Amino acid sequence: MLNRQIFTAPVFLMFLLSGCNHAANEAIAKQATHPGVYALTTSGLSEITQYGTAAVNPFTQEISFTFDHSVAQAVAPLGFVTNLPNAVAAESKVFLLPSLEAGSWHKNFTAAGDTKPIPSSADAISGSIYKVTPDELPNGATGFLCLWLKMPAGTADRMYAIRLK
Repeated sequence: MLNRQIFTAPVFLMFLLSGCNHAANEAIAKQATHPGVYALTTSGLSEITQYGTAAVNPFTQEISFTFDHSVAQAVAPLGFVTNLPNAVAAESKVFLLPSLEAGSWHKNFTAAGDTKPIPSSADAISGSIYKVTPDELPNGATGFLCLWLKMPAGTADRMYAIRLK
């Protein structure tokens, strides 16, 4: 089992960095076999099991995401992989926040103040599997890389976060 893991991580990294999108996408699809959201790193996928849910303040119309748990950490994350059949992954947004409390959004789900999404892409991999990656993270970025995942009408949107190491 250990030999397989030692072999799998470098092969996955090679596919991610080689520019061979088809092979990299196949590797991602094989790792994201069950519903969930994953951190995409140079060593593969790591499932993010906790998320913050959106809540709208009825007085100010501001949106906040509440995290009542610890947040996963990752060294040099490349982005996110989603496998949630009902999510609207193509409309997701990526944010780089100094803290989880630093984000500010309004009821129409637009960023307020300095909270602006970073340029990113959401690419369909296979079925409900999407790869959501920022175009570029600043060197030495700190804080939290966050994925605002749009959910279908009637379900609160979710914020998945990775603490940058």
